Amino acid sequence: MKMNKTIEKHGHILVFAFAFLLYANTIKHGFVLDDRTAITSNSSVQKGIKGIPEILSNSYMYGYSGTNEESYRPVSLILFAVETSFFGDSSSPFHLIHVLLYSILCVVVFKWLCLLFSAYSLSLTFGITLLFVAHPIHTEVVANLKSADELLGLLFGVLSFWLFTKHLEKGAMQDLLLALVCYLLAVLSKETALSYLAVFPLLTWYVTQKNTSAWLKTSVFILPVALYFFLRLNILTAIAFEAESEKLSGANNALLFSENSSEYFGTALSIIGMYFQKLLLPLSFSYDYSFNQIELVEWTNPSALISITVILLMIAAGVFYFLKRNLLAMGIALVISSLVLSSNLILPIAATAAERFLFSPSLGFVIIVGLLFNQLIQSPLGTKVHQLSWMALPIVLLFYSFQTYSRNSDWESNQTLFIKDVETSSNSYRAHHFAAAEYKEVGRKAANLADQQKAYNKSIYHLLESIKIYPDFMGNYEQLADLYKSKGDYPRGEKVALAGLKKDSGNIDLKLHLGDIYLQSKQLKNAQTTFAELIDVVDSTKAYFANYNLAAAYYNDRKFTEAIPYFEKAVQINPAAQDGLYFIGVSLYELEKYQDAIDKLILVTEANANYPWCVFTIGTSYLMLEKYTEAIPYLEKSLAYSPDEIGALAALAKAETEIGNIEKASDYYARIKKLRQ
Repeated sequence: MKMNKTIEKHGHILVFAFAFLLYANTIKHGFVLDDRTAITSNSSVQKGIKGIPEILSNSYMYGYSGTNEESYRPVSLILFAVETSFFGDSSSPFHLIHVLLYSILCVVVFKWLCLLFSAYSLSLTFGITLLFVAHPIHTEVVANLKSADELLGLLFGVLSFWLFTKHLEKGAMQDLLLALVCYLLAVLSKETALSYLAVFPLLTWYVTQKNTSAWLKTSVFILPVALYFFLRLNILTAIAFEAESEKLSGANNALLFSENSSEYFGTALSIIGMYFQKLLLPLSFSYDYSFNQIELVEWTNPSALISITVILLMIAAGVFYFLKRNLLAMGIALVISSLVLSSNLILPIAATAAERFLFSPSLGFVIIVGLLFNQLIQSPLGTKVHQLSWMALPIVLLFYSFQTYSRNSDWESNQTLFIKDVETSSNSYRAHHFAAAEYKEVGRKAANLADQQKAYNKSIYHLLESIKIYPDFMGNYEQLADLYKSKGDYPRGEKVALAGLKKDSGNIDLKLHLGDIYLQSKQLKNAQTTFAELIDVVDSTKAYFANYNLAAAYYNDRKFTEAIPYFEKAVQINPAAQDGLYFIGVSLYELEKYQDAIDKLILVTEANANYPWCVFTIGTSYLMLEKYTEAIPYLEKSLAYSPDEIGALAALAKAETEIGNIEKASDYYARIKKLRQ
């Protein structure tokens, strides 16, 4: 009794504090994984509040990919845009708000359950809420900012449940209107909320008994759904993923590699079984379940058969408890309806599986656990079970909290996440690919050569593993060729690039890597041939590198006349890049067109005064034109950059001699002599 009074008075505060403290260690985390597509590299979001009209009138990925298809989820992007306006690229405020939103969600869950479970003990409702708060399956949603779509979808969904329940009990029209608004915001946050439509009739069934007018009110929740599809149809160029698109591919969703429907549905069912296991006993976690982490199985596989048996039993139990007006049916409906859209059973989606898909079902799961436990208390074993509950709940909460808190640390950065999760997703090509990228970055920042080579070797290992799993993924060949190039292992780099080009002869990135390998290994003829194929590619960045490197290949081959037009084209593509203009000037110098060289190189110094070799070449060009007075200031500036540069000292000595400053010339000759000793 005393416990119930404490919960009634302070329960919402305890729930909020527990949720906040559990995820407080994520507040200092950075932007991780898909935060790039939703925040840091999303042009609409980066415009801040000014980008909101663009967010409302385009697809979820428009600001990142420029395409107007796939999904319409403006609510989370608007949140990110507002946060960007206030906090810029500082990730901590984003994470703080994210944790606060989760804490608020948990309080709303508690408030709704208190209202819905008014006939039950308040301690039961509190216990169910604490299980929801602590469940470790939530870590991906709370620790990863991009998953604000999942978080806001459930927050607004539960708000609509709570408000509609209040309306059913008290009849206030404002509660119904607010419930409709919240449900619209839920579906505009994430499509998963469409499945919540099944909850409103159940609420009516439990709360109003046989009130016909209340049943009619349930139908109004079709309006937010209709408005959502109206917006989606009028804003997006495609209402769903197009078949064979990059997103809807076997690389992202292994089920699309299924050879027949038996294998497709068998695997989908076995994944649902994995979901049930993770809800019941969350022991291991991963951000990635792409090809080939989950084995493709026929529907006759034991895992698929067990899954379909559990699903059928849950449906039967749901019907049974529905007819008895038992709230267990509500928990079952939340689990099954929330999994439907992400299960691949109805339509294939852009992922094989993901732990974030269990965020909404977890609410139904804890309701089921709590109510089943309550039934046990009321059974002949009730006294013993009740006594056991005082031990079991703290143990489960402690286990959940430990799992959650420790998993949070994995989400600190891409490096911590990718390197950790490749251990649990060792059969995923993408997990190995991303781990390789992080080890390469570790090597790039290494303090010494030994540490660099160690990190590079780990990167190579993971890339080779990724190629074994999925030989047709070109990104592995691109990264591996670049890595061998970084190590100076040009023969292996060439071999990898050629192997990749056998699979995809039109891969521009791989050709650029191959050309660069030829250039750095002094295979200049091969470099010229390779880059010549790429000078007219559509992508301006790639066209710049192709033209610049083709020019460099001719330049290193001392074919300066052939080099100049490609340096000029590179400068035309990217006028801000000074290297091309500089090498045009140097090429003109080598062709003994000294005045032309000076004219080009002066343009470089005007744009970038700190270009030491540029001023040296200008000085020596004036020297060759016998304009000694003009040469000296440039040569002196060059010497200021490099006081021990013998070439600059010799040029200055000659210039000073020619204009009669013998004493100065002698000083320069003396410095040269000293440097050569």
